[in-house]
Amino acid sequence: MVPAVWSTVIWTVVFYLALIVAAAVLGAGPLLPMLMHPGRPEPLQDAGRILSGMLGMMVLFVLAGPFWMAGIYGLIGTAVTEQPVTWSSFWAQGARDYGRGWGMLLYSALFGIAWAMATFILTLLIHQAGVLLAIVGTIFTVPWMIRMIGGLFVAKKSWGTSFAGSFHGGAYWGLLGGVVLVSVVAALLFIVIALIIHFSAGLGIVLLMAAEIGLAVANVVWMLALYQAEQTLAGRTVP
Repeated sequence: MVPAVWSTVIWTVVFYLALIVAAAVLGAGPLLPMLMHPGRPEPLQDAGRILSGMLGMMVLFVLAGPFWMAGIYGLIGTAVTEQPVTWSSFWAQGARDYGRGWGMLLYSALFGIAWAMATFILTLLIHQAGVLLAIVGTIFTVPWMIRMIGGLFVAKKSWGTSFAGSFHGGAYWGLLGGVVLVSVVAALLFIVIALIIHFSAGLGIVLLMAAEIGLAVANVVWMLALYQAEQTLAGRTVP
């Protein structure tokens, strides 16, 4: 794994700290009277300032989300194609692939709506078993998501082309097998950590935090590497 890939952990922390500071500067002034005196009714003009401050913070977080997503997926997507990345590539990728971050956000929203509708319909038809079936069905859609992410951030395709390509490919079962494999490895790792916590709580908690961070990065690398492998097998090698 390219060492610079781990910069995504550091830059995620820095990014969210900067976001918190920006949100505080934007919203702390209007919100401060309400926080200091929660039971006191605010004058109309102060209520307007509080509302505008809260709205500004919401807009800030919404606008920042696609940048973070583009930085993470863009950097790792570049790395798995064996193109050079550095420890500062996160910010350049975030700016370059910002629109693709919005595209991924749209896909996630559509996926969530489709899952909710399917769960609702299955629950009406077969009751409690419908929820379980919807969860199992979600696992089988993970290869589609991998292709969507790969299409946007590895192959740099358009949203429409990535979406259409997410439903077909030469190695669906290989992608699904890769997802199952990494899930089994993660489960075994957490079982070992749980045993360590049982005998040594302090060491176990430290290992748990390290494992969560490591798996978060390794999972994205693994997904995009699976995508590139499928494209290579299909004769569509990503440059």
